[in-house]
Amino acid sequence: VRVWDIRTWGRLYEVAGHHSLVGDVVTDESRILTCANDGKIQVSDIVDGHLLHSVQTADNIRTFVWCIQFDHDKIVSGNTEGVVVIHSITRDVNGDRDVFEPPHGGERRRSCILQ
Repeated sequence: VRVWDIRTWGRLYEVAGHHSLVGDVVTDESRILTCANDGKIQVSDIVDGHLLHSVQTADNIRTFVWCIQFDHDKIVSGNTEGVVVIHSITRDVNGDRDVFEPPHGGERRRSCILQ
């Protein structure tokens, strides 16, 4: 994923880390979230593209993460098997950074994803 300055049309940086086709990119004022066919969700700093978190979400190599959405404390991802997974984002004990926690137990839901 390449990030560009729309005023100068100059490339600012590249968000690296995925090893296959990126399916979705979403942002807020401080983060860029990407998901890809490699089954990973990545959270990067929007200022410089520095990787903050990366998690392998797919149970097997043939499951691709196609879509993501997030707010201040949750990331929701949908994959090619029609499964929606809810991840938690919490602050570390010092309140300095986000901690990306995979789902626990009953937080996996089977659902139909319409495109």
